[in-house]
Amino acid sequence: LAVHDYVRELENAIGNLPLVFEKAHELRGFAETAGLRATGRIANGLCRYFDSMEKLGATPDHAVVALHVSAIARTARAKDEAGRMSDAVAKELATLVAHKLAETRAAL
Repeated sequence: LAVHDYVRELENAIGNLPLVFEKAHELRGFAETAGLRATGRIANGLCRYFDSMEKLGATPDHAVVALHVSAIARTARAKDEAGRMSDAVAKELATLVAHKLAETRAAL
């Protein structure tokens, strides 16, 4: 599956934020088409985080990025939708991102 190649590339890119963003952007488009709705949602959340941080002129938090990458990898490799815990994971990551963005805004 092509999505799994993108996930591997995403995992290998960790530490290189521009490349992580590029791979997450590609995954955002392909994952849902491949039936990996949760993977696509989490990749979309990561892309939105990158976009928001760029607008603030701030560097994305590596821990937040790593959590997203880990969740993307887990959901892409899960055997069934229920095993992916898709809604819970996506919501928790969105909450984390909102918190980090608020912290960043307050610090600027």
